Amino acid sequence: MECRDRRIAVLSYCFIYSANTRIATRTRGGVSDHRLRRIEPLIRELAKSGHDVIVTCHWGYEYSLYPLPYQMRIARRMIAAGATLVLGHGPHFPQGIEHYQGSTIVYSMGNFIFDEPHKFSNRSFVFGVEIDASGRPRNQEIFPVHLRR
Repeated sequence: MECRDRRIAVLSYCFIYSANTRIATRTRGGVSDHRLRRIEPLIRELAKSGHDVIVTCHWGYEYSLYPLPYQMRIARRMIAAGATLVLGHGPHFPQGIEHYQGSTIVYSMGNFIFDEPHKFSNRSFVFGVEIDASGRPRNQEIFPVHLRR
């Protein structure tokens, strides 16, 4: 898509493994191919062609306040490949934000709709960010959300 003369590519992947997260094929529905060997070249190609690449990832260990080591490795490799921003969701709890090589990784924004009976599952945030002329995140803001019924 284009926004104010910037070309933006949004890629979305699911790294949660279960019976309903099979990779889609030409003849069967499913999730996008989340193998890093497929993702990195796509990010490089899009970044090289002038896109600001934003990657969203459904991942992580549910009800955990910390990202898993594999998430950190994958997110950093996505940034190294040229992603501008990596936005995570999935564990139902907010997790940390990392600034890496001039870009930003948000490991989990928490729940936004689910009102679950777990201590931190009603806490979330909306992450606001601007992308500058060089394709880097700036003016980042966190807008806390507290879910009630």
